[in-house]
Amino acid sequence: RRIDRVIRDETTLRVLRHAVTPVLAVLATATSLPHRVVVGIDFSRASVGAARAALAIAATGASLTLLHVEQPGEGDAAEEGARLVHELGVAGALARLREYLVAHSPAARGISIDTAVATGRPSHQLLEYARAAGADLIAVASRRHGAVERLMLGSVTDELTRASARSLLVVPPTRG
Repeated sequence: RRIDRVIRDETTLRVLRHAVTPVLAVLATATSLPHRVVVGIDFSRASVGAARAALAIAATGASLTLLHVEQPGEGDAAEEGARLVHELGVAGALARLREYLVAHSPAARGISIDTAVATGRPSHQLLEYARAAGADLIAVASRRHGAVERLMLGSVTDELTRASARSLLVVPPTRG
């Protein structure tokens, strides 16, 4: 709740907000490298970094889904043609990212990479997709929101940290 964000600030969230290297939070019940991974992709350098980091820790033979979540109304265009162009653009960008990862990430060998698009609140969609897919890891990029912005908008990373029943990999924004 918003009031909780003002009154208390959990240690885990503080670490995630200030980390300059990726942070991996692993469930106590995990006994192996992740076999099913969902990566939240917003096409930022940090989200590409999250995909690369997830590939590096995934088990051989694992499957990884690059999931782009659109906000409600994003891509909605009154004209059907404009909506199609938007959908093809997102699908094309995901396909190019997949090709890039396969070509430039040695860890991608032996790992199945697919793509998906969902619409809704990003944290909810990532959690729901991971649940439905039986994922054991969710990987995302963090953003550096100020206290007021976090209070008003919330944070996908905060929401995932509080609600996820899966291991979580958070990659900070890249500098420069």
